[in-house]
Amino acid sequence: MKKIIVFLLSIISISLCAQPIATKTVIKYSESGKIKEVAFSKDDNTIAIPQSPEVFFREFLKTRENDEFRKNTKVKLEEGHQTFEQYYKGVKVCDGGYTFHCDSDGVMEYAHGNYVEIPSINTVPSISPEKAKSLFAAYQKIDEKDIKGFTYDLLIKCIYGKANRSALPILVYRIVLNAESLKNKEIGYVNAHSGVVEETEPRACYAMGRFVTRHQGTRYADTELSNNSYRLYDNSRGAVIHTLNLNSLDPDFYMCSSEITDSDNEWYYTDFPFREDMGLDVHWALQRIYDSLYNSYGKNSFDNNGMRIIALVNAVIDGDADNAAWYRDLGILCFGKGQYCPRAFSSVDIVAHEFGHGITQYQINWGTNAAHLDEGLSDIWGVIMDYRWGANDSEIWKFGENVCSFSGINCIRNIQDPSSSCAATQIASKYLSPEYNNNSSIYYRSGVFSHWFYWLVNGGSINVDGNTYSFAGVGMVTAERLVVKAIYNGYLRYSTDYPEVRDAFVAAAQSMNVDGLVNAVCNAWFAVGVGEMALDDFYSITGPTIPCGLSRYYINNLPTGYSVEWAFQDSLSSVSNTLSYNSTNSYECSIDNTIHTYFNEVMEARIFNNGQCLGKISKPIRTGDNFTADMVSNYDNPPVLGGLPINQIWTVIDGGTYNINDSGTLTLTSSSFWNATVTEPNSFYIQNWQQNGNQITFRVYSPISTQTVCISGQDGCESFRFYLRLVSGGFFAHPSDFSVEYNSSSKKLNVSLDRSHFVQKKCEEDVEKHMHLTVTNVMTGYPVYDGGLNASSVLIDTSGWESGTYVVGIRYMDSVITKKIVIY
Repeated sequence: MKKIIVFLLSIISISLCAQPIATKTVIKYSESGKIKEVAFSKDDNTIAIPQSPEVFFREFLKTRENDEFRKNTKVKLEEGHQTFEQYYKGVKVCDGGYTFHCDSDGVMEYAHGNYVEIPSINTVPSISPEKAKSLFAAYQKIDEKDIKGFTYDLLIKCIYGKANRSALPILVYRIVLNAESLKNKEIGYVNAHSGVVEETEPRACYAMGRFVTRHQGTRYADTELSNNSYRLYDNSRGAVIHTLNLNSLDPDFYMCSSEITDSDNEWYYTDFPFREDMGLDVHWALQRIYDSLYNSYGKNSFDNNGMRIIALVNAVIDGDADNAAWYRDLGILCFGKGQYCPRAFSSVDIVAHEFGHGITQYQINWGTNAAHLDEGLSDIWGVIMDYRWGANDSEIWKFGENVCSFSGINCIRNIQDPSSSCAATQIASKYLSPEYNNNSSIYYRSGVFSHWFYWLVNGGSINVDGNTYSFAGVGMVTAERLVVKAIYNGYLRYSTDYPEVRDAFVAAAQSMNVDGLVNAVCNAWFAVGVGEMALDDFYSITGPTIPCGLSRYYINNLPTGYSVEWAFQDSLSSVSNTLSYNSTNSYECSIDNTIHTYFNEVMEARIFNNGQCLGKISKPIRTGDNFTADMVSNYDNPPVLGGLPINQIWTVIDGGTYNINDSGTLTLTSSSFWNATVTEPNSFYIQNWQQNGNQITFRVYSPISTQTVCISGQDGCESFRFYLRLVSGGFFAHPSDFSVEYNSSSKKLNVSLDRSHFVQKKCEEDVEKHMHLTVTNVMTGYPVYDGGLNASSVLIDTSGWESGTYVVGIRYMDSVITKKIVIY
C-alpha cells in the first residue's frame, strides 16, 4: 500500500494598498531628517519629477562628493523598477539605498529608501581581516584551532550608542566564522581601526550543531532553527545546503522527503532510527566539500554560481540500497541506506564522488559517450576530499572502504591496485589493453582515469617491454590544484576520450608553471597507456657540450631494439659540422668539428620503438674557434685607463671585443667563453670579476706604469690565454670613490676616500707623499684648506667659514677629482 502524502500550500491573500491618486507630491522624512519616501504627482507643478535616479540623488538627497549609489543587478525586478545600494568612497554602507518605481510611461511615481549621511571617515583599514577574525574569535572565546575558515566584508555601519539612539558611522569588518564550536552563534562587526567588537548579531536562524556520528566521530556543522527545533539546513554559505530523509523511497519520490530534526542541536546518532542518522555524515561532508572549493579556489557550488545543494539520504536507488547517485535532471544528490554493505553510503569519498558529478555536469558537460570519464573524475574527487576530510581509518586510494566490507571485500574500488580481488568491482589500469577493449562497463573503463591520478600523486616504477622506468609524483596538493585548474578553466570541455583528456591536462599543467609538473602528467598518463612518456625523465644524450674534433654522442639506458634519429634544430649548422651514425648501434652518432666554425645549436634525438616515435630529447652544444696557445691580444691603439672617462672599443685578432665603458668596467666577449672554465685574473688591477655565458666582466684600475694581465682558462677542447696590457693614465679615481658629508650642528666636514682603488699596497707611501686635499670657497676663489690625505678620512673644522658653496678636491700627480658642498 502506498502512502499518498498531500502537501497543502496555504495561500494567503495579501492586500496591497495602492497609493491613492494625489494632486500633490508627498515627501516623508526619517528621524534624522533625510528623505524616506516620495510619492510624486504629475499634477503638482511646484516640484519637478526627476528624470532619473541620478537626478533624484543629486537634487533631492543632496548627496556629497564621496557618496555613490550603485544599481543592484542581482535583484531581479520587473520593468520600471530599480534598486540602488549606497557606497561611500567605494565602501558599501549598511542599510543605505533607494528603490524607484515608474509608471507605464517611464515617469517616476514613487521612491523610497534610506540615505546615511556620512561625515569624513577614513576608509583604509588599520588592521587586517585576519586580525579582525582573531579579535572576534577571542571575544567569542572560540579557540583558533577550531576555526576552519571565515568570511568578511568591509562595510560602513551605523553603530548606535548604548545610552541614546544617536548613530555613528564606523568602518567595520563583518566577520562570519566557520568554526567547529557551539560558541559560534553570532556574527561580529569589528572596528577596522581600533579592533573593538562594536556589535554582534545572531547568525540569522542557523547555528553550529554538534554531531556525534556513527562513523566520523564528533563533528560540527551548520544547522537552522525552525519551529523550535533544528534541521539539517545551512543558509550561511554562498549556496544553501539542505539534507533530507527520503524514508527508504526511490528518489523519484523526492517530494515525499522529510526534515531530519533535533531539539537542542546536540545530535547523537543513537537518537535516530538506523540509516536516518546517515544524514549527519552527509550534511557535515557537504559543508566541508563546499568550503574546500570555496576557500581554496573561490568556487561556489556545482555551477560556481551558488546552486542549491540538496541531499536525500536513506534512499533506495532503482531498487538498490547499496548505491548513491547524482540526478542530473533534478539537480539532487541521493545516498543509499545500505543493505549488503554494512554501512550507509555516507562516507566522505562517496559524498565527494556524487558532488563531483554535479561539478562535471556544469563545468564540462560530458555526455553518455564519455560516462567512463565522468565516473573516473568523480573517483578522483572522492580521493581528494577523503585526503582532506576522511576519518582516521580512511585509506584514500580505496573507494568506499568505510562503507563496503563483507565476505573478503574491503572496498568498492581500489584505485591503487585496480585488479584487487578484495574490491567489489575491478577497474582498468591500462587504456586499450585487451581487458579494457573487452569490458565496456563505464565503471571498469573509469579506472584508467583514477589510476592515472594515483601515479600523478605518488609516482613510481613502470615496466615497459621488460625495462623499468621510475618517475616522481607531485603530491596531493599540486595534483588537486591541477584538477581544479583543468575543470574550472575549461580545459576538459569538448574532450571525448582519454587521449584528449591527457592533452587537456598537459595544457593545464603548462599554464601552472610548476617545475616538473608537465613531465609528471605525461609520465602518469604513459603509465596507464595513454600518450608518450616524458623522455628526458628516463633518457639523456651523453657527449661533450663543446665538441672537439670528432666527438661521440649516444643515448644512455636505451633498451635493445629501440632506434634513434639524430638532427640539429637548425639544419644550416650541418653544412660545416658533419653528423654521422654508428653503423653498429643506431643510437650513437658523432660530430666532426674539424672545420672551426662558431655555432650555438641544439642536437635532437628522436626515439622509436616498433616504428612508433615515443618522443624526442635534446642537448645544447656549442663550439668556436680553437685557440692558439699563448695568444697575445693586439690593440690598434693601446687603451689609456684613467683621467677622463673612456668609451672606446678595440678589436682583437680572436674576433672578440674589449669594450671599456665610462663606468670603469671592462667586458670581454668571445665565443670561446661559452661553457669555458676561465681562471680568475690574479691582479690588483682587475676586481669584481664575473663570467656569464660568452662574456667576462670586471672593473679595471690603472697602474702607475704599464702592466700585463693574463686571463686564462679551458674552453672544453684546449686551454687559452688572453694577455691584457694596462697602460698608466695617471690618477684614475672616479668621484664615486670618495664622499663628502657636512654636519651643521658640529660644524664639521668629513671627507672619506676608498684608497683601495688607487694603487697596490706597496706604493702606499708614494700615495701619501703626492696626494693633497683642498677645499676652495667658490665666491672668493681662495682655498680655505690645503693638506695631505694620508688616511681613509679627514675631519675638518669649518668654524669661522662663511656660508656658501665650496669645492672639495683631491689631487694626485697631475689629476684632480672634485665635489661641491654647501656650508651654512
